[in-house]
Amino acid sequence: MLDRFVFKIVPLLNPDGVERGYWRNDTQGLNLNRVYSEPDPIRHPTIYAVKAAILHEHSQQRLHIYVDLHGHATKRGCFVFGNTITNKKTQVQQILLPKLLSLNSVNFDLDACNFNDNDNNKKDKKGDSRASSGRATIFRETGCGDVPFCFTLEGNYATGLRINTL
Repeated sequence: MLDRFVFKIVPLLNPDGVERGYWRNDTQGLNLNRVYSEPDPIRHPTIYAVKAAILHEHSQQRLHIYVDLHGHATKRGCFVFGNTITNKKTQVQQILLPKLLSLNSVNFDLDACNFNDNDNNKKDKKGDSRASSGRATIFRETGCGDVPFCFTLEGNYATGLRINTL
């Protein structure tokens, strides 16, 4: 089945900030994961380009999953943030991938996953909305369920709270 899919990996989108030791921000002090709704080609060139590429793949019916990889500084474990999906069948499909991850990884914590927009799209301490994150924006702009697999995969810098038995 996987031979039908072409996997594309996007490079690190914040190399200048990461090089300087910033966790979330680029060298302008911007959290690039809060600008996906309206990225500026001058101020956010990497986000602007990757969003255009993702939406192009979607227009060609080649986008099947979107995963944004993050390190989480405070919440322990490895887990995903997903989106609220009202269609029950599609919601089950969305939760199936994290369930399979938990069955095949000792460190993936299914109980720590969250698929509730009210929780996942709150404003952060700076007042920037998580509704402008890659996960939420790509989900909305690809039809809210047309591409149900839009996740932020979070991994803590330390070990998780639970260890799965495989």
